[in-house]
Amino acid sequence: MRYDELNIDFCTGPKRTLSHKHGWFWGYVGIKIKGKGVFLIAENKQQPTLMIETLGVFSVRAGEIMLSDNSPRSGQIWKLFKYIITNKETPIPTEKLIDILWPDGDLDNPLKALYSLIYRLRSMLKKHFGDDQEFIIFQHNSYIWNKNAPYHIDSDEFEALVKRAGDVSAPVEDRIEMYKKAFYLYRGDYLAESAQEAWALPPTNYYKRLYTDLVTKLADLCSSVGDYASVVKFCEKAIELDPYEENHHAALIEALLQLGQISQAIAHYDYIVSVLNKDLGVQPSERLQKLHSQIFRHTENVQYDLDSIRSSLMAQNPSESGAFFCDVDTFRKIYQLEQRALQRSGLSVYLACVSIANNDRTLPSNEELTPLMSHLKRALLIGLRRGDVVAQYSKTQFLMLLPSASYEDCERVLERVKKKFLSSSHNQKLAFISSFEPVIPS
Repeated sequence: MRYDELNIDFCTGPKRTLSHKHGWFWGYVGIKIKGKGVFLIAENKQQPTLMIETLGVFSVRAGEIMLSDNSPRSGQIWKLFKYIITNKETPIPTEKLIDILWPDGDLDNPLKALYSLIYRLRSMLKKHFGDDQEFIIFQHNSYIWNKNAPYHIDSDEFEALVKRAGDVSAPVEDRIEMYKKAFYLYRGDYLAESAQEAWALPPTNYYKRLYTDLVTKLADLCSSVGDYASVVKFCEKAIELDPYEENHHAALIEALLQLGQISQAIAHYDYIVSVLNKDLGVQPSERLQKLHSQIFRHTENVQYDLDSIRSSLMAQNPSESGAFFCDVDTFRKIYQLEQRALQRSGLSVYLACVSIANNDRTLPSNEELTPLMSHLKRALLIGLRRGDVVAQYSKTQFLMLLPSASYEDCERVLERVKKKFLSSSHNQKLAFISSFEPVIPS
């Protein structure tokens, strides 16, 4: 029995009013009615909510009691749980769950093992919610999440807030508040510790796209009301989670310019351009490139002395060893400068190219190529001199400029890079292809 309000006259105490509150269920054994005796005692018991966190660190709590743990023995239980809540909208056939849990098919009786996992998971939940509460329902040889059970998932709340905040008919202040709540809910990738699982990739990308779009719109809305300090705060936090999202960096620089923090804007622009060149080998986006001219418009009336100019030109880490890595356009300009200098110096400069392929000269798959090119880039930067220049020319090729080098120097350098690369990649099926020739004066 459940009441919104109940008046109870206790034998041993004064008359009290008990009001129903969200999350509380009242059980009644008997009441005293018109002096005819006490045959009911009212007791209350709170129904906890299963709190599930998926954005950043995974956790499951029954009220305040932590259920999830990282012990190896419970690993499969929580993998099962994660997969079911990720696919909570549709029934999951037992065969699909077996494929997910034991992809190698190395069990003699996988169905029995699945039933055992389901039993253990249900028993753990019933310990805190009672035998009558089922979170996982079996029907038509499939398992499905019970959406009527008392649970809360942060990713669901995150998605709902983002959609509500996207309503352009709502007041700007309300939209900002909803975006802020969603912003703080997103503490990292969806089920980040399961990122290596193929089934986790689509939802991970989905929530990451929602978050990226959220930050962009939140920055735009805060800018529209002149709250540039909040733009800086939110963008800096977002960059911690995704350091290569250029729109976050652009919004941060734009806000710094609006706040008059010109030197910080310049420093951050130089930083992100350097990161993009060095880590990814790409040029900044069109939005970032346009910011370069904006920065100069803010500083066009400022005069600098030679010391401050020299400081701004100096490398951020002068002690950094290894070759200089740059984008292809910068590499082309350095190449042309070396051509012009050769007319007077008479020194030799060599242009070299290295690439990788399979032993049969076919290209590795895209999944294999990304880590391989990262290993090759590291081998080049470590194996070359500080005065050498490196750029990624295509998805399988790197170019190098080797100033003041002889033919024999080039042979030794490329052989050293080859050994470093092959030893780090641990792939015996790879071919390391290299060639070099002298730069001809212009």
